[in-house]
Amino acid sequence: MPEDFLLAKVFSDAMGPSKVIPYYYKAEKTPNPEDITITTLVTANRFPVLSRLVTHYQGPISVAIHINDDEGRDAIIEELHQLYKSNPLMRQYMDLHLIVDTFDRQFNMWRNVAKFFARSEYIMMLDVDFHLCTDFRMSIIKNPRIMEMLRAGNTALVVPAFEFIKQEDGLDWQTFPTGKKDLLDIVRSEKIDMFHRTWVKGHGATNYTKWYQATELYKVTDYIFSYEPYIIYKKEGSPW
Repeated sequence: MPEDFLLAKVFSDAMGPSKVIPYYYKAEKTPNPEDITITTLVTANRFPVLSRLVTHYQGPISVAIHINDDEGRDAIIEELHQLYKSNPLMRQYMDLHLIVDTFDRQFNMWRNVAKFFARSEYIMMLDVDFHLCTDFRMSIIKNPRIMEMLRAGNTALVVPAFEFIKQEDGLDWQTFPTGKKDLLDIVRSEKIDMFHRTWVKGHGATNYTKWYQATELYKVTDYIFSYEPYIIYKKEGSPW
């Protein structure tokens, strides 16, 4: 079956037609099937942030990059190529998929491209701007109980997200907390809080107050339709 035909069927709900180029760059390191791939989407103005994410995660990443099919296309692709050459960790860990068309803001389609071509069993959809402060990936992989829950395919692990209350306090990632104790100190100083605290429906069901005290996994019991946490889950059988 021709690749273009297959992709057209897979992403038939997109505004289209779009040119999807899977694995425009393919990671030199083949992911372990039991690894956790971060899936994300990027536009041209966020290339440096993508490089930072790859550098800090140092695990499999599947990224969809949208480029407008106009006179600036070739220059953006060249900029991307230079970035790719400059960071050896991008070559080692990152699968990059190009989407070239004239349709802006097809965020769901772009996310699904990154998800569809992820090469491990488990994925985490993440906004590229987030900074990863802890090595949650290895903590999960090394925990037999948690991995068994993921294998069963009926569990999603919520990774709580935080943001500084004043933007200027969060400009230097080197000052970010790298452990829960340090994080709680900053929470108590009222400099950091749950992500999007002004819209509690988005992340409130995580129950941050409970998380601050927790030492074990706990279930989200107050789920609402607007809940949109960042989760790690099994790719197979999940909705698109």
